Formats: sequence, structure tokens, C-alpha cells
Amino acid sequence: IAARVGSTNRVILDAVRTMESYIAHPVTLIKLAEKADISPRQLNRLFKEKLGCSTMKYYRSLRLNKARNLLINSPLPLTEIALATGFANQVIFQVCFRDILENHLLDFCEVLQITKMLVKFWVNLGAPNTHTRSSTCTRGTPGNF
Repeated sequence: IAARVGSTNRVILDAVRTMESYIAHPVTLIKLAEKADISPRQLNRLFKEKLGCSTMKYYRSLRLNKARNLLINSPLPLTEIALATGFANQVIFQVCFRDILENHLLDFCEVLQITKMLVKFWVNLGAPNTHTRSSTCTRGTPGNF
């Protein structure tokens, strides 16, 4: 987990483990801090110092990465993906998606559908699968945005 998170700090790793355990039902900053036995302010400072973003921004990015993976790898509708990743509804999910990815969710879904169609086309032709995903993550954000 340390390599994936980008920190060896015990408090951060424990907080991230808790976040990953509560993707569908997010916990508050206060609860995360209580589990780490430090104040919410100290936890936030630690995340900003070690990962370059606030605790809750990291948590939101973690949830959105899970949502992105579900969009790519599951047949679930947007509403169910939003709920499965702890967003109260599809509108809030779309706003958070846009804020983090700087892209509209529906544009992402449209590109995803076109990409899936192209991959099927290549597979049907017997061509090698050249579809790769690139990572544009910066320090402090989880996953493969």
C-alpha cells in the first residue's frame, strides 16, 4: 500500500486503509482522525505535507478512481456507480468527477463507449490489442486518472 499511496507514514497508511474500506459509505474527517488518534487538523496537515492535498480531497479522488474503474469494467448504470462509490446521487457524482478530472462525466462515458467499440473491432479483425491507458496522476492523488 505504501508504494501505491506514495508515503510510508503510518497515520496516512491507516487513514487510506480506512478510506478504502468505506468507499460506498464514506466516513468523515473527524472519524478518520479519531481512528488515527490525532486531531482532524493534524491529519489534514499531514496529508497536505506528505501527499500534496487535503485528506478529504484524497478520499474523494480515491472514490472517483473506484467509480472510473467501475465505468470501464462493469455494466452498472451511472446511478448505481454513484451510490456504490458513496455519492448521494448522479448529479453530485458528475460535479465531483468534473472537478477532479477536469472533464465531464458524460464526455468520458461517450469516449469510453467509442473506445470499447474500437477494441471490439480490433479484436474481431484479429489485430493485436494496442489499447493502453496512460496515467496523468500527480503526487497525492490515487489511481490512474
